[in-house]
Amino acid sequence: MKVLLLELPPLRTRGDDVRLLSEHFWQVFSQKYAVEANHLTPSALEALSRYPWPGNVRELAHVIERAVLLGDQPMIEADLIGLSGRTESGASVDSREDGLAGALTLEEVERRLITQALTASRGNVSEAARKLGLSRETLRYRLQKHAIVRGSYS
Repeated sequence: MKVLLLELPPLRTRGDDVRLLSEHFWQVFSQKYAVEANHLTPSALEALSRYPWPGNVRELAHVIERAVLLGDQPMIEADLIGLSGRTESGASVDSREDGLAGALTLEEVERRLITQALTASRGNVSEAARKLGLSRETLRYRLQKHAIVRGSYS
């Protein structure tokens, strides 16, 4: 028996909500990862508005989180948010069978995230570990795993 049934329209039909949610997630993830708050260009916001969002708000949050992690320019263009190679149905049109052409590997994303946290904390491993939500020992392990040495991240 359902006590309360709450129906929300899909994100693709909610007009300006995509822009508002994008800006909200941008601030949340910029703070979470201690990254300088860059801005989405009008073309990036347009690409976000045109995309059909089959994964709804959760997919939008993941797209924005990825852009925050990978964005190293003051203005984030549409190509960085990763929606340009998708069809209206949301399917990827990449040439590789697994749909990951041009995408960074998990290892590369992890390495970038660690170096960004270390740069933001001016090399303080304990502070970088806190920003990443890791123990100091786990961060040290990952520094060794990725061969990240002191001074290579500033």
